[in-house]
Amino acid sequence: MFKTDDYPKKWDFINLKNSNFCKIIMGQSPPSESYNNEGKGLPFIQGNAEFGFKYAEPIQFTSDPKKIAEKDDILISVRAPVGDVNFAPYKLSIGRGLAAIRPNQKKLNIYYIFYSLKHHINQFHALSTGSTFKAISKRDFDAFLLPIPPLFEQRGIVEVLGTVDECIRLTDEVIGRAEELKRGLMQRLLTRGIGHTEYKQTPLGEIPETWKIEKLNKLIKIQSGNYFKYEEFVPQGVKVLKIDNVSFGKISWDTITYLPENYLDEYRELKLNKNDIVIALNRPIIDDKLKIGIIDKNDVPSILYQRVGRIMNKNIKILNSKYLFYYVSSLWFINDLKRISRGTDQPYINPTEIIKLNITIPPPIEQNKIVDRIELADSIIRNEFEKNKSYKILKQGLMQVLFSGKIRVELRGDGLHRIEDS
Repeated sequence: MFKTDDYPKKWDFINLKNSNFCKIIMGQSPPSESYNNEGKGLPFIQGNAEFGFKYAEPIQFTSDPKKIAEKDDILISVRAPVGDVNFAPYKLSIGRGLAAIRPNQKKLNIYYIFYSLKHHINQFHALSTGSTFKAISKRDFDAFLLPIPPLFEQRGIVEVLGTVDECIRLTDEVIGRAEELKRGLMQRLLTRGIGHTEYKQTPLGEIPETWKIEKLNKLIKIQSGNYFKYEEFVPQGVKVLKIDNVSFGKISWDTITYLPENYLDEYRELKLNKNDIVIALNRPIIDDKLKIGIIDKNDVPSILYQRVGRIMNKNIKILNSKYLFYYVSSLWFINDLKRISRGTDQPYINPTEIIKLNITIPPPIEQNKIVDRIELADSIIRNEFEKNKSYKILKQGLMQVLFSGKIRVELRGDGLHRIEDS
């Protein structure tokens, strides 16, 4: 918990249960028969699945609401994952996966509480109970303590964090628009090519006259990863590329598991190389996006784990590996993968089924030109991702110093000012 001596003297500490500062409304699910999509009753939100960047986005209604959040109440997830927060965009019904916090705006800035809850999320994790299904109760809220600076200082903190949040939101929008443009570009380039006037009808649709269609099994092979026991993993060593590390069009090392260095020799057939294409074999498609990536110099050395497939190009003279990557990432190929996937809860794609699918093959020179144009769009998206990432890192650093009082700011009529006294 907090050591009050570590904070500025003018700061206070409040329990969320203190009715002079906050009102807490624990959610309650309405009867299932009251749910509807026709706009009858109040908008209804069960948990954080419909949280947006800052405001919740309900998609259901209930004609029999039990617990109600008002506009600008802070919504907080009380079931796994606990601690996620959003604002209520308008009056709505909240289910048992949520609670609503209604700050007294004469004493608290609602955005300060919003950001403070985000910053102190670890408190919720510490309070949550249940071994397999984490949840927080009304009693847990009663034990939750927040450091509260004077109102003018709360406004200053909000001004700083709100400015960075706006930068994050704008880069998110740029990324979204760029990705939409890239999808359109891929659709055109991978079906119409560059500079063609004559086309032919094929089982894959109309394609340029000079293009060919081949079965993937003539051009690629797919290797599945290996299972390693839990006791084989070590704190440091060679990285293991698991299904969690395969994101949408990229490799992500947010979580890293290691095996001993000597496994590179012992399992050399599983050693990944630069430019290898890897694809998730379990639940590979989410929201029409494929979990696939290309290994680059920062991803090696690493070892291929189970439920991930390595796509190996057998003939680079016929097939550009980057062209293959973009083709497999395309929406029409994803639709083919959906058809061959097995299972419902955990859909699985068998590599032997993937290689039965077809691919369009432009001449090598044209493949290179197609790759160059798509890579240009990709570079714009990567730059915006890096910018977005830097803003998020900046925000985390600012939250550390602002919510501890190590740097103090206030918002007055003439703008933002640093508070020099500690």
